[in-house]
Order: sequence, then structure tokens, then C-alpha cells
Amino acid sequence: MEDLKNKNGMDVTIVIPTKNGGTLLKKVLDAVFDQKTTYTFEVVCVDSGSSDRTINLIGQYHIRLYQIPADAFGHGKTRNFGASKGTGTYIVFLTQDALPAHERWLQNLVDAMQADPAIVGGFGIHYPYPDCNLIDKRDITAHFQGFGQDNTIYCLDDWDRYHAEEGYRHLLAYFSDNNACLKREAWEKYPYEDVDFAEDQIWMRKMMELGYKKCTARMPLCIIRIIISLLPILEGILTNTAAYTNFTHIEL
Repeated sequence: MEDLKNKNGMDVTIVIPTKNGGTLLKKVLDAVFDQKTTYTFEVVCVDSGSSDRTINLIGQYHIRLYQIPADAFGHGKTRNFGASKGTGTYIVFLTQDALPAHERWLQNLVDAMQADPAIVGGFGIHYPYPDCNLIDKRDITAHFQGFGQDNTIYCLDDWDRYHAEEGYRHLLAYFSDNNACLKREAWEKYPYEDVDFAEDQIWMRKMMELGYKKCTARMPLCIIRIIISLLPILEGILTNTAAYTNFTHIEL
């Protein structure tokens, strides 16, 4: 493993965008600060207009909090802002409802990133909360099983296949900053784009095409909240499909 201890600043900066996180946010923060890891880490929250007790809750932890207006939020630019406030060699993005399901979540995620110096991004497996409906639970479980049973490294090593196969393009571009780690050196050179949708997959597509690698880590499990109502899913698909295709050149 790379010796991060000789670097300036922290090993890891964990960035969590928040807005009205409710009681679940406390569980997420407790799980983050209960991590058993050899890495030093800091937590940065960027709140975009919470009206519940989120701000008070964050104040109970050793967290650097930055507040922005609700209309200033953007999936890419807000995460960029949070990452810029930290010093970690690695940047970990979590959503406020992504609950680390293991006390070595952070250790295993960062360890996986160090398997190859060309890896610039990695993500952990997502699992649905127990109250998720059966169809969504089945689909999300099957989706992440498709990335294999062990830590896996991906790179674009077949341009002909990349141009010809939509499924191969999806496989390489997929990246989820619900539970993800980025190498700061790469992020500083290629920050997220200021887009309304798929900032994580747009970024990874670019990294793949530039010749970098990504990894999936089996053990960094996070439980994520799945939208149960079908209507918001359909509305999101209709709204975002054109934008996603435009930015990623991957047709849904």
C-alpha cells in the first residue's frame, strides 16, 4: 500500500452534501466517525438550506460545515466546493442517506484505490434499506452483482468494442458518488462538471477515455435509500435521459 503518512494534510476528505437530513443523517455520521481505519480523515458538509435540525446535528460532530443558498446547489459544483475545502489525498463522496454498513468501510475503500497507481476513482457496493420494495431491492442487488464478487479494476482497453457496444460503454462509465472515492490529484486536474445530472458518470467516462482506471470495492458497503414511488422515477428518466445522453454520448 502507498504510504500516505508523509503527505501534507489528511489522508482522506469525506464530503457529504446535506439538506434536511433528518434522523437518518445522525446514523450516517455516527457510522462515519465509528470507522476503524489507519487513515486520517476529515469530514466536510455542505448544506444547501436545511430547515430542520440538520445544522444543529452537524454541530455535534467534528465537521467543517459550509452553508450555501438552496439555489446555489448543483450536483457537480457543490461536491467540487466541498472537496476544495479539504486536504485529503483521497476524496470520499457520500450522500446524506448512504449508511456505511461496516466499521472498515473507509479502510477497505481507500485500500482498493491503491491497488494500481492508474486508479483515479472507485466505488463501493450499494444495498437497499430493509424497507425497500422487492422490485427495487432485486434490481439494485443484481446491478451491483454484475460488477463481480471481488475488488475489480476496469480500464478502456478495447476501443473498437467501446465504440460498438453500448453495454461496454455503460460498464466503464458507471460510477456512483453515493459511495465513492476519488484521487485528489486527478480531481484537481479534472473536477466534476457543473451539470444537473450524472456528474459522477460523466467524470468517469472522461477518466476512462483519458486512459485512467477505476475500481469497484466489494467490502465498502453502504445502504442507500431507494425511491419507492414509481412516478418520480419515471419523471426523472424523462427529464434526464436527454441530458445524460448529451453529456455521456451513451443512449439510455
